[in-house]
Amino acid sequence: MNYENLTKPTAKNVPGLKPMGYWARKAEIDNFPGLKASPASASEEITLDGTFTMLESAYFQTLYTTDDGYAKVGSEVQGERDNQTKLIKAQFYVPGTTDANLAFAKLADYDDLVFILIERDGTRRVIGNEEFQTDTKVKDDTGEGVTGKKGIFVEIEVVSLTPAPKYTGAIPLSGSQVDPLS
Repeated sequence: MNYENLTKPTAKNVPGLKPMGYWARKAEIDNFPGLKASPASASEEITLDGTFTMLESAYFQTLYTTDDGYAKVGSEVQGERDNQTKLIKAQFYVPGTTDANLAFAKLADYDDLVFILIERDGTRRVIGNEEFQTDTKVKDDTGEGVTGKKGIFVEIEVVSLTPAPKYTGAIPLSGSQVDPLS
């Protein structure tokens, strides 16, 4: 067990997510990084070890989310004392009712997806894992009046044994990659 002191942050503790993230179909992931079997620190307890590798011709897709205070990631405990798990929840809003957004709204409800969302400080958090299916619910809305939100609202839930883990590895994209964090 790698408990450490719970201290006051030394930098600004700004909440929320950056407006850029990534998603992939779990069926297209060839290798899913995991937590270390024998972590030596608190960081290793919650940081995935390794890199996502994809099946041939597969890659993570990018996603844009409006920076409006709606996007977030969190977890809560569920179950009885000797059988507890975490329920990771995430949500974000993507503006517009484009064909791509509406197709995502149609297909994501029935697929098993993995998301990498990025905290404002650059920390990458993974929503989705090998053990449990990710439940993605997408609703679309044309907005109301001239000031309403027109777009898709995405809500994600997945059971896990840990809060949404951190990820520092590369993110494979079409023809490129997002470099690992140093």
